Amino acid sequence: MGDQERRGALVNQPDRIDQARIAVILASPFFGSLLMRLKMERDDSKETFCTNGRRIAYNEDYCATLSDSELRGVLVHEVAHCAQGHLWRSGGREPERWNHATDYSINNFLTKFIEEERAAVGSAYITPWTLPKGVLLDPQYADLCSEEIYNRLPKGKPKDEGGGAGEGAGAKGPPSCGEFEQPEKDEGDGKPTFGDALEAEWQVAVTQAATVAKMRGELPSSLQRMIGDLLEPKVPWRQALREFIRIHAKDDYCWSRPNRRYLAQGVILPSLHSERMGRIVFGVDTSGSIDADTLAEFASEIQAALDECRPEAMDVIYCDAAVNGTREFLPGDAVKLEPLGGGGTRFAPVFEHIAKMEEAPVCCIYLTDGHGSFPAKEPDYPVLWALRDRHSPKPPKFPFGEVVAVK
Repeated sequence: MGDQERRGALVNQPDRIDQARIAVILASPFFGSLLMRLKMERDDSKETFCTNGRRIAYNEDYCATLSDSELRGVLVHEVAHCAQGHLWRSGGREPERWNHATDYSINNFLTKFIEEERAAVGSAYITPWTLPKGVLLDPQYADLCSEEIYNRLPKGKPKDEGGGAGEGAGAKGPPSCGEFEQPEKDEGDGKPTFGDALEAEWQVAVTQAATVAKMRGELPSSLQRMIGDLLEPKVPWRQALREFIRIHAKDDYCWSRPNRRYLAQGVILPSLHSERMGRIVFGVDTSGSIDADTLAEFASEIQAALDECRPEAMDVIYCDAAVNGTREFLPGDAVKLEPLGGGGTRFAPVFEHIAKMEEAPVCCIYLTDGHGSFPAKEPDYPVLWALRDRHSPKPPKFPFGEVVAVK
């Protein structure tokens, strides 16, 4: 019976996992050395496999359904979650949806890795691992980072293999072959958390593993690109910002506003109502940490959003420790940011100002370095933090909303 067909239902699962770990080490020194950092623990409360950066927990019954090659694939999948920093890159995103987005990213990467290696070696190439059937895999996400994929995914579980953002998304589908648990959040006391230490440890480990593999001539180009993106992230913040606006301000049919064209005929049809007719709020941190170049770049993106989305209006709120001024831009206006202020940083005044508006905005986008006091309560509209931080070695923790780094 071949490796692809052989299952482990009648085999001791810890022994199979040990054999799979050794096979990964022999096949890929990079993934193998990182895999050895993670303890293996049986935990049947998990649906499949799950890592927290210190261990990989596995469901024994699920493990028994995997072929030897698939088992190796799941172990590498879990290592990739840690190596790519998915555990601490969530930035306040919905945990389940973020898990799905990172799964698409990893599974596309591992599939491309095998394809590139097979093309380089030829017919003599022996596939080191395969992914289980039904995993989240869709070529439309092949060249996107996890943050971009997240913005494109609807809420809810993808339906099936190749599902995700397409028809049927949101229906309950098969569980991920390998998930992760996000580290505990910063409690605001300034002390390092488990998650802080974990991130630093994995960055060092990835660098060391890459160095060893490269010295042995066993660091494929696909891995080099992944490591380069990890050590110097290149999140396309402009695209992420536009995706955020597009998703939260989409066209929809509205029965409360009937189509007037057909009313004279006694026919009531919905009109195409656009939530983009609502308002979009941009908060601008004027505490002195946002330089002129960043403001100019951000102004160009506000202009693009105003021209492309054509909302009812865009409100810009300038704030340091208090709101220092506001400016309304209408479709057709030229956007120029002229901030006022320069003191300390508090974020609550912007949200307090929004609360006094007659109607809640479609969304709020806040340009800041992230270092300031946050409001106690999360607002009931979507928030995107556009984080500009050139000087601090460690980004702040955000209690709510999504985060994109402005490079």
